[in-house]
Amino acid sequence: MESLNQTLFLWLNAPEHPSALALTLAVFFAERLIWAMPLVIGIGWPTTPAQASGDDSSSGN
Repeated sequence: MESLNQTLFLWLNAPEHPSALALTLAVFFAERLIWAMPLVIGIGWPTTPAQASGDDSSSGN
């Protein structure tokens, strides 16, 4: 398990001198694309069907 942890850490860790493209992409994702998730949640929230709450007001009772 320790070797897997070490391998994954080294794989995710940035190199000492990243290329200009890698650095540009990393900055883009960090600064701009992070706003995609709140946007997706905001767009998807009103379109999701309501959860069943146990209150069956549509039955007329």
